[in-house]
Amino acid sequence: MWFLVLLVCITGSGQVVQGKNWVVLKNSDNPSDPCEGHVQIYHNMTWGYAGDSGWNDLTEEVVCRSTRCGKPLEQPPEHIQMPPGSKVWLNEMKCTGKEQHLWECSLPGWGISKYPKQTVRKIKCSDRIGIALDGFRCAGAVQYSINKTLGYFCSEKWGQAEANRVCKSLGCGKSKGNSQPDWLAWKGFQSAKKATIDCSSIEKDIDHLWQCVTETSTTCKKPALVECEGHEKLQLSGDTSNACSGMLEIEANGKWERNGIKTSPDVWCQQMNCGIKRNHTQKSNGTEVNCSDKVKVQLVDDSSKPSNCYGRVSILLNGSDFSVCDTNWDSRAGEVVCRELGCGKVIVADKRTVTKPGIMDNVKCLGSESSLWHCQAKHDKLPRCSSSAYVVCEKSLDVRLKDGPGKCAGRMEIQYQGAWRKVKNEGWTESYSNFFCEQLKCGEKGRTAQAKEFSQGSSAFFPWKVQCETGASHISDCIKGPLKQDQSEWEAVGLICEDHKVVILEGSASCSGLVGIEHASRTYWLSGSNTTWNAATAELVCQQRHCGGVTQFGVISNSDMRRDVWNKSVTCSVNHTSLFECDENEAAPDHNETIANVTCSGHIAVKLSNGCWGHVNVSMGNQWGGVCTDAWGDAKSLRLCKDLGCGDKILTPISIPGGFPVILNSLHDTKQETKLSKCNIVKDEYNDCKKGAAYVICSGSVQTRITDARDSCSGNVEVFYGGQWLPVCGNALDSSTQDAICQEQECGQADKKIPYVGPKPANTLAISELSCPTGLKTCSVKSAQERCTLSGLQCSNWSKTTLRDTCSGDVMLYTHDDSRHDPGIWTEGRAHSLCNSLNCGNMETLWTNIKTNDSLPALRKTVIKCDDKPNVTLSGTCRGVVKISNIEVCSATWTEDHSHKVCQQLGCSNAVAGVAHVNSPSPNAEYYHVTCDSFHSEIGQCKRHKDKCNEKLVSVSCVNSIKFNTTHKCGGWLQVNYQDKKWEYVCPFDNPQRALMNMLCKAINCGNYNESIKSTSDLSKKLSKPLNAKIHYTEDYMNVSHCVLAQSCEKTTPARIFCNGYVSPVEVQNGPPVSIVSIMLGVGFVLILVILAIIFVRIWFIKKRGSTVKYPLRMHSQHEMEFESGEFEQIKDGEMESFSHNRFRSESEVIMENRLSASSLPYDDIDEVAQPLTAAGSSGGNNPHEEADGATYEVEDPHESYDDIDADPDVTQTRAEVHDGAHSEAEGPAAACHQAQQDGDYLVPGQDG
Repeated sequence: MWFLVLLVCITGSGQVVQGKNWVVLKNSDNPSDPCEGHVQIYHNMTWGYAGDSGWNDLTEEVVCRSTRCGKPLEQPPEHIQMPPGSKVWLNEMKCTGKEQHLWECSLPGWGISKYPKQTVRKIKCSDRIGIALDGFRCAGAVQYSINKTLGYFCSEKWGQAEANRVCKSLGCGKSKGNSQPDWLAWKGFQSAKKATIDCSSIEKDIDHLWQCVTETSTTCKKPALVECEGHEKLQLSGDTSNACSGMLEIEANGKWERNGIKTSPDVWCQQMNCGIKRNHTQKSNGTEVNCSDKVKVQLVDDSSKPSNCYGRVSILLNGSDFSVCDTNWDSRAGEVVCRELGCGKVIVADKRTVTKPGIMDNVKCLGSESSLWHCQAKHDKLPRCSSSAYVVCEKSLDVRLKDGPGKCAGRMEIQYQGAWRKVKNEGWTESYSNFFCEQLKCGEKGRTAQAKEFSQGSSAFFPWKVQCETGASHISDCIKGPLKQDQSEWEAVGLICEDHKVVILEGSASCSGLVGIEHASRTYWLSGSNTTWNAATAELVCQQRHCGGVTQFGVISNSDMRRDVWNKSVTCSVNHTSLFECDENEAAPDHNETIANVTCSGHIAVKLSNGCWGHVNVSMGNQWGGVCTDAWGDAKSLRLCKDLGCGDKILTPISIPGGFPVILNSLHDTKQETKLSKCNIVKDEYNDCKKGAAYVICSGSVQTRITDARDSCSGNVEVFYGGQWLPVCGNALDSSTQDAICQEQECGQADKKIPYVGPKPANTLAISELSCPTGLKTCSVKSAQERCTLSGLQCSNWSKTTLRDTCSGDVMLYTHDDSRHDPGIWTEGRAHSLCNSLNCGNMETLWTNIKTNDSLPALRKTVIKCDDKPNVTLSGTCRGVVKISNIEVCSATWTEDHSHKVCQQLGCSNAVAGVAHVNSPSPNAEYYHVTCDSFHSEIGQCKRHKDKCNEKLVSVSCVNSIKFNTTHKCGGWLQVNYQDKKWEYVCPFDNPQRALMNMLCKAINCGNYNESIKSTSDLSKKLSKPLNAKIHYTEDYMNVSHCVLAQSCEKTTPARIFCNGYVSPVEVQNGPPVSIVSIMLGVGFVLILVILAIIFVRIWFIKKRGSTVKYPLRMHSQHEMEFESGEFEQIKDGEMESFSHNRFRSESEVIMENRLSASSLPYDDIDEVAQPLTAAGSSGGNNPHEEADGATYEVEDPHESYDDIDADPDVTQTRAEVHDGAHSEAEGPAAACHQAQQDGDYLVPGQDG
């Protein structure tokens, strides 16, 4: 704690010494010399003196050092008089000469020594201190000099008071108030000495800045800068080619005047950074000055070439190019540049990255300077600017209409930074259109073009908002602020001004007819007068219409037509590009009598690249290509479809292929013509189209087909749409569309939709909408990526071909109302195709027999045999997983009728209805998908294909696999097994007729039904799980197995049946419940008895052993240690054989032993079941059950094995493990005795220890 207090005191005393104590030399005779005078000391915020008691040379050594004034000079002692009552802070100082400050010398203390004199000593030190400015006389970096060695004052702690003191000392008035005018430059600062000052405490009492110096500095980054009132701001004006030549002017209160200049002529040019003065001439209106440097301000583009009113600000200094660095660059400085170059007002003052060296930085302009060079700035050659000043002036802006059929219509573009930019149409109003039309000299009014009227072009968007308010006179007046940069969804503005005119040709051909002019809402006709209409004018008209050259021109009399003739007479030449650019003449007397007529060499046609679909293809003589999609809309697409006879609807393309050449930007309608070939054309001369050629699909291009390899008028529906054959979603085929497809295929009317057969197409596209109310050419078609259920179609005139015996036999032809031998002619190729489509391999033999009869037509019968045949199997006997040629089948298209075909084909009767498919497919494997027709008798005749499966795999249970059972002998709950190895309880009977019950009793070999037997209480309980089998019986059924359905019912009591021979199980009587306490007491008592018995036996055994021969004591062997510790050696592979009978017996062996002990019948091949069995065998009952009296009832059908039936999970099975003892000859009693004798003290049963 005391240490901390001491540390605080030490730290505080150091701050007092450094921050509060000060020593200066004061000289009233020469205040400008800080190194001569008497000593004054500032302590405790009070000035005082130093007494001369004990004063010597060493004392003066310390004084000169502490005031940074060098060494004391030898001179006769001199004293000055102190004012009465003055404070003497220090006296009786004994210095060694090495101290930094007087108070470090040995002395009595601050104000302790009583100084009796009225005078103090005056001294003079060796150093001479000067203050000046680096720059101009009254502006620059503040320098000090020590004996002519220069240094700089640092900007830290520099303030207005210090600046005022400097200005005053230099005779420059006061500081202008800018504490750090950063436009000033300094040259020697980095390598010079530097000093920091702090006048905050003593500023009012000092005579010289040197008296405020605290220390020299090596970390000082900037010098103190001063601009005094005495610094005159000069410029030269009048010579736009050289900023360093012209009439001399001085700035006064923001204005420039030519009188009242006080600065010496010798420094005029230097003060304006123009070198040195060459000459000056006094004129009546002022002084003309020519300096040695030549300076020109210019704007350059990104390639450093001079640009027109925009670009990077560049200074040409004596022929060398320098940049203007952008520090503090603002619009006021930009305004000076634009005005200096005659470019109007500034639009943008920005910066750009540059690698050139700079010549100006920290530019600060009033805005009224004659040149940027005369703005306040740091004029110095800099190694490099990080970025350069950049401006855009208003005269760099221009406007035009592009890609239109004339100069007064098109996409509006503004020239900005040397490039043409299109304008965003958002928020555009008609008043803006009027303003820009007027700017373009295209009339006073205009309208905004509709979407798709002009192409969008490839240029970027103008980056500023355009909003033209009332009173705007220039484009720059409409620029209001920057736009966001996301241009992906922007649309460009298009304009049609009121002075827009186009040339038209009225006639049947695209490039011939009467020459007309459309202007606004009216049409005029070109005069046929010789003063206007001649070969040159005719050639120009053909070229303007893009129709090649003129082949014939003439006139037609206007006397009968009485049409309005254009009131202008023109003279055209080869230098003109438009009829409206030709020179205008005075109209001739015959001006209205005839109308010009022309036939051009070219021909224009507009088609689609693939007939009724594809890219819009325009041919013009030997040139052909597309139209930019930017300027092509649905209206033009519909017109083209109708012109080509390709339907009256347009469809949405699935995709638009690229690579089609674009030769036109746009086609523009005329009021006289409706055909696209007569439109005005705008060619794509600059490859300006970036979105590709227009693409159209007409409804007339839609085609349909019904695909199947062996059937006719029945199969999958596909639609040809935009160059692709696509499958059709089932919900897209309404009745009218089905009829339209069947009629187009000449297949009659639609019969029904059928499932899609075959692998799903790799292309995920499908027709999701197909509506054809009056025919395919009027279809509305849409495609989609989404998954849907694909569909096929069967028409009324369908016919299907198959072989009678799956893969061989008569060729049969089936139709909707008949089946017969196929009368067609069969070749080997056709026979091969049929075998392949039937999945029967290739044709092996082909035989045709023709029966003739004079009274009947010849009957042709064809027999084909294929070299393969599908093998249909089930994984079990009459039940299990379906496989065709060892490949499993997907349930996606499987029906119950398919299951019946499988069972019948395998001789297993019908299929059990409702059997669930339970096996899941592998995700990447392929399985058969099967679709059958009603006339298919075998599953192999059905259509099938391989594909991935998204459903379950097909499982089938046939009637011949069904087995019945009851929970007790000849009665109880009824069970049925129809799938896998599981016994299912049967739902309660809907109609328990006696005939049904008798069939069930016979099915389990128990005679007839015995209705006199009453149910026991245990058979009246409800089960906690659903029942999954049901028996549906009518009088038509002769076999109860056919009555079984795989249906579920809720948790209920299973169906019961009691047959002759039923044996009732012994029912357990329910007594009062036994308490937990009684059970615990009973168990505890038994444990006590067991412990006492063990103790008694142990005592008897030890006593018995005591009477036997004792063997010497020995240590246990390692083997015994392992046995005692519970560690056993692991039995290795193959060693089990050496145990022979010495092994654990399995659970199944124990259960079998129990069976053999309870029954004389061998049923080793039957698994144990968890429910009681019937007394006699049946097709369904082979489950052993042990009754209360110990008897086991089992009956086995000698013809069937039921190894595939698992135990019912409801029955709790008692498990037992029987371990045989290890008895080998090598380890018998004799060997044990022998071993005991060898091992020493070993306890042997029957011998005392």
